[in-house]
Amino acid sequence: MKKSLLWLVIMLLTVSMVATFSLAGCKEEAVEEEAVEEEAVEEEPVTITLTSWRTEDIERMNRINAVFMEEHPNITVDFQPIKDTEYDAQLTSSLETGVGADIIWLRSYDPGEIIYNGGYISELNDAIPELADFPSAAINAWATDDGVIYGVPVAGVTHGIFYIESIFDQYGLGEPETWAEFIDLCQTLKDNGETVFAP
Repeated sequence: MKKSLLWLVIMLLTVSMVATFSLAGCKEEAVEEEAVEEEAVEEEPVTITLTSWRTEDIERMNRINAVFMEEHPNITVDFQPIKDTEYDAQLTSSLETGVGADIIWLRSYDPGEIIYNGGYISELNDAIPELADFPSAAINAWATDDGVIYGVPVAGVTHGIFYIESIFDQYGLGEPETWAEFIDLCQTLKDNGETVFAP
């Protein structure tokens, strides 16, 4: 496919050059035609495979992918979840045989680093400079000890939030019942110089 695309681009450029030099009076028309043809080449249909161990997310991922594909009609996202207990073995096998998905969900820490060290995924530091803005607690799960980032965090899990009652009492705060109340509470603490979240 890449070879035929390259051949098509070469042919388009050749035809455009011939038209430009031999039909000087039609120069604008040839340039417009070249731009339209190049745009058509760029919009060639593409299918991207995405895999995860989260089979419970099929419906959610299909909704997300539908929105993405509506905004990018030339791209089809094929979500291929694998049962959690079989994911690591199937992922490793597919990568070793060269048929792994285009986008893979990595397990954090050692399992992800094993995939990186196997040469199956690339360093992302330069490709996605915004990763430097992530909190280290979020990014370290997908980075080597020497700072090479090979994965992008896509979700976070909070198992609970603990608080110091005396600080709440000091500012007349109670347990929030809504997200808006929680945000207001955090702002009150921050405005008073308190540490809102501590690792």
